[in-house]
Amino acid sequence: MIVALMLELRDDGTFKKLPLAPKAFMVIEEFDGRYGWPKHPEKCYVS
Repeated sequence: MIVALMLELRDDGTFKKLPLAPKAFMVIEEFDGRYGWPKHPEKCYVS
């Protein structure tokens, strides 16, 4: 569910409107229906 939303926001250009650092990235983890934003994530990209 959250993956579909994140892909939709990426595809419709919503993320491009945000003031981000040139190498910014976002990681969202899901475990048993709970979501988290890790403190020191490894880089991973959805293409």
